[in-house]
Formats: sequence, structure tokens, C-alpha cells
Amino acid sequence: MIFAFVRSLIGNFGRRLMDFYIQNSLLINSLVLLYGLVVFISRRNYFVILEKLILEIKSKNPKFEKSVIKKISKRDYESISWETVRGEIKFPLFAAPKKWKLCVSSEKKIQEEFTIDVINNMLARLGNKQEN
Repeated sequence: MIFAFVRSLIGNFGRRLMDFYIQNSLLINSLVLLYGLVVFISRRNYFVILEKLILEIKSKNPKFEKSVIKKISKRDYESISWETVRGEIKFPLFAAPKKWKLCVSSEKKIQEEFTIDVINNMLARLGNKQEN
């Protein structure tokens, strides 16, 4: 009864769309779930890349070896070996927090995403969390 009532309200296009979904619901739901899983892993990979960048900066500059990095200079940023950072990344995609857009983990994309301002903002947030 309710099914017939809903079908009468949604019109011809709605009925065709609903029939298509009912026939292919397993495939559609699997694709949505798979995309959600890939986005979840990609967001985690974003923080892995950030961690590798911080370790790379620490290894290049002896003043950061024993202290917490709060801000990096332009010289520190330019000393980053992007090939090394990219080489340590296992998963080929990353996504910024609270974003649904996936990016390929290439050296160029990592450099575009992790500018000096982005790294300093993340370090400031991490520093504030450690102080509290």
C-alpha cells in the first residue's frame, strides 16, 4: 500500500530511477562504501605525509632534533627532499581533512598541498594541543 502510494507521488522519472536503484542496489551501495573507505584511508595518509615531512625537516636541521618544531623557516622548507618523502608513502592517494577530493601522492601534488603556510598552521595546532 505504501509502496504504491510512493510510486504514484514520484512520477515517471522517479519510478524509473527507483527501479534502477532496486535492481542495482548491491553495486551502487558497494561503490559508495568503497569510495568512503578510500577517502578514510586517504585522509589518514595526509597525516602520514605530514609526519614524514616533519621527520625530514628534523633530520636536515640539528636544532630540531631534540625539540618540538613550532614553526619552520623558508630555508627549512626548501631543504625538504620531496623525493624521499614521496618514496616513504605507501598508499597512492591522499585527501585533506574534511575534504572529499582525492589527490594522487605525486611529488608535485604533495608540494602543492603542503605549502610552508599549511605546515606551519598544522605545527601550531599540534603545539597548542601538546601544551593543553
